[in-house]
Amino acid sequence: MFSTFRSIASEPVQGSTHTAPRKRAQVRRACDACRLARVKCDLTRPCRNCLHSGRECVSSGVVEFKNVSSATREVERLRDRLRELESLKRPVGLGPSPASASSSEDDNRGGRTVAAPVTAEWKWKGMVVDGLRYGPLSLQYFIHRASSYMGCDIGAPPPPINVLSARNVDLRGCDLTRQQQDYFVDLFWTAYHVSYPVVDADDFKPLYDSLWDVGGLSRRPDPLVDIVLAISIQYAFSLMGIHDPATRSEAEQADQTERPELAVAGSPFFHRCQDGLDHLMESPDVKTVQCMFLSATYLSYARCYNAAHTTVKTARHVASALGVGDSFYSTDKCVLTRTARCLRVLDSRISMRLGRVAQTCSAVALRDPSYVAPSHASAVFHDQLLLLCELAEDVYRCFMDQANHLFGPGRDNMYSDVTMRNEAGLIMTEQMKRLHEWTKQRHRITLECHYHDVCLTLLRIFICFSPIPVVGACDADKLCVRCVDHAFTLTTIISQASRETDIIKGCFQAFEWQENATYALAGFAIAYPACQTTLTARRSLATASRMFEQSGSGTPASVRMRRLCSLLDAEISNSVVRLRESIPAVIPTPPGTDTSVVLSSGAITAGVSQTPEHQDRMRQNIDTCPLLYPSPDWDSIQADFLNSEDFTV
Repeated sequence: MFSTFRSIASEPVQGSTHTAPRKRAQVRRACDACRLARVKCDLTRPCRNCLHSGRECVSSGVVEFKNVSSATREVERLRDRLRELESLKRPVGLGPSPASASSSEDDNRGGRTVAAPVTAEWKWKGMVVDGLRYGPLSLQYFIHRASSYMGCDIGAPPPPINVLSARNVDLRGCDLTRQQQDYFVDLFWTAYHVSYPVVDADDFKPLYDSLWDVGGLSRRPDPLVDIVLAISIQYAFSLMGIHDPATRSEAEQADQTERPELAVAGSPFFHRCQDGLDHLMESPDVKTVQCMFLSATYLSYARCYNAAHTTVKTARHVASALGVGDSFYSTDKCVLTRTARCLRVLDSRISMRLGRVAQTCSAVALRDPSYVAPSHASAVFHDQLLLLCELAEDVYRCFMDQANHLFGPGRDNMYSDVTMRNEAGLIMTEQMKRLHEWTKQRHRITLECHYHDVCLTLLRIFICFSPIPVVGACDADKLCVRCVDHAFTLTTIISQASRETDIIKGCFQAFEWQENATYALAGFAIAYPACQTTLTARRSLATASRMFEQSGSGTPASVRMRRLCSLLDAEISNSVVRLRESIPAVIPTPPGTDTSVVLSSGAITAGVSQTPEHQDRMRQNIDTCPLLYPSPDWDSIQADFLNSEDFTV
């Protein structure tokens, strides 16, 4: 009834031809590369895959990326960062480094086109006034920050002179006698040719003589001769002045309603030169570049800096089109190269004043190895001036490139972030070391003034108008003191030179230097009213006021700057009064608290004694409270200049 049950598990399955696969030998742990690619690895080290690929076989057990695409993105990011760092480190004008070149070739072989490495766009833009951008270095940006801090307009510099409109220009002003024009031409060689050797005397004098008729009663128009006369007349009127301010009463000096600007002198010749330039622009030559350079110089001394900047840029494009350094311009090669170098200097001076320094340098053609500079002293001076301008611009570019990472979302104001401002100060401190090396070469008065002017322009951006107290002295605050040191030294040099020599008498650029230093001195004193250096700044501000009174011959620009010095000094006094009133009568001090006074950004953080007498003494002596910086050693700062035999240009 019951049958025996037999299991079929041990019996072979009929009709089945498949056998169980042999179990493969497994390694303990695959290498990182095989694990990332998800391929079979073996027991040998290096494994066969890594050996054939030529890569390092590592078995760390840590994989940073989840897949191949994420690893590829990281490699591309690192390559881009490497190109960016190499472009910052590599000198301007050199080709790509071998590493970047090889990587570009690899990318091209891979079927991808890689753009040339470029520096990231600067994030610190400055400000826009009337549709024109003024960068962080500009005087307009500094005045805007100071005015915002004070809550009032501290006063703009003298406005541009209206010399561009030819509507009211009477060209009969060009009807000067031969003797008068000869005088102004001779003045050009002694005044401007030393600093800007753009005109060759051997070529200019035959041209000038050929333009006069037989009787010497009239001269035919010529753009180069006209602009030379215009800039010489402008300088002569500034040198002589319309009236002697010493012979007029104070009320007459204050009345400037009918007194014209001296810088407008020579405008008939200037406009006749512009009319002649219009006919040369289609087929420009070396004379065109010379006329444009002298026109830009004339406009800059008339305070038309935007027009001068545009003229300089156009002239540099024309010079580039003519081929600076090309052999087929053998006759005019030296004059053209010399003019292009002068354009570079003027472009640098105006660009730094307006805060529009180019992000990339395009002055490679100026370093033509075949160019041999003259051996006389003025050529050496101009070479040093060109070197100083290029070095100052390069310092600013490197600073903006390296400080670019500080600006980002939520970090667009350096003056409200102490850490960000200090990091920028560290960057500028390292860059300024290169500029200070230049001072070990020459110490003539014009180079010295230009050196202090570019230094205070670079360092002025660190003056912080903020009521937020900062405990301790950081590198950015030290740069503020150094800015005042340069402004003080510049004012002292100009004052001494104007009293003891005639070197800067009638020099428009000396007025520009003093104007720049005046705002730096006043801005520091307003931002740091309780600093010991502020006393020096205020004394120097009084010296600047006397300079404007003595050197301006009663012109509207000098009167305006003299009144502005008085206004700024009054604002500094108000800042000191507000600082005194902000100190409470009694501030209890916990036991063991340090009572040292720390000043920064116009504010005080201190532990003060509980006695009212101590508070009264503090209010009385607030002007002489020392900052944490040591007093500047003026003897060491000016030793080279004051003791130098090269006191004259």
